[in-house]
Amino acid sequence: MTRHAGLLTLAFLVCVPPNTAPAQTPDAAGAGADSPGEAVVEGEPGDADWIQLDSAQTGRSHAERTEVHILHARATSPHRAMQMQALSRVRRLVEANDPVSRFPEVTEIVSILVLEPYRVQRYGGDPSDPSSETGNPAVRIRALELLGRIGGQEAYDVVVESLRMERDPAVRAAALRVLPRLGVRPEAELPGILARTMRQSSGDEAPLRSALEAVRALHARYGFMDTPELFTAVIDVAQGPYTAGLRRVAFEVLEMLRE
Repeated sequence: MTRHAGLLTLAFLVCVPPNTAPAQTPDAAGAGADSPGEAVVEGEPGDADWIQLDSAQTGRSHAERTEVHILHARATSPHRAMQMQALSRVRRLVEANDPVSRFPEVTEIVSILVLEPYRVQRYGGDPSDPSSETGNPAVRIRALELLGRIGGQEAYDVVVESLRMERDPAVRAAALRVLPRLGVRPEAELPGILARTMRQSSGDEAPLRSALEAVRALHARYGFMDTPELFTAVIDVAQGPYTAGLRRVAFEVLEMLRE
């Protein structure tokens, strides 16, 4: 009996090579990359880094859940290249109308890249510190443009918060450009926010032009932009020391608000 058992063991060892790993399932094989053909990058999430998915969402595949976690890991990286990778990946998902692009967590991930510098600022830090890549203006602009493509109430709230807090004129102009694209009826406080943004942008034509175009588009679609505060801000641009082209746009907006 012992001899037979020894022969069976030997046969098993001959037939099964040492260190043979179990075959991967399709889900397991795809768990390490954020899309087919893309390699795993350093800094991908471990179990402790995984974010909480919306418990109301059911039926998500392992690949979809992993996609969200990898996007989150890249977006929360302190490195600009990783943040840009996250935004590029979300843009491709949106362009392909991929179901993942409509997950609420994806909007939250993009929002992180807009709001993080304001959190730093709120706690006494300097979001423009050149020694840190956190809150890079180019990243914020790309993230805002992406929120304009995603749309919805959460995207609207983030863009409005950006208008309240942003100091960089180019980022402020980006927030103003995407505001009419979000498909959300503005709240009553928006005309006041736009008026304050225009006053803060005095001397900077890019955000002023974007603000005027936002007022024009929002008033044409929703009305109620003709508040005294906003009307005064537009008059200041029309009569200010700006180029003829910008003042012409301001006069056109005034005519619209008077109607």
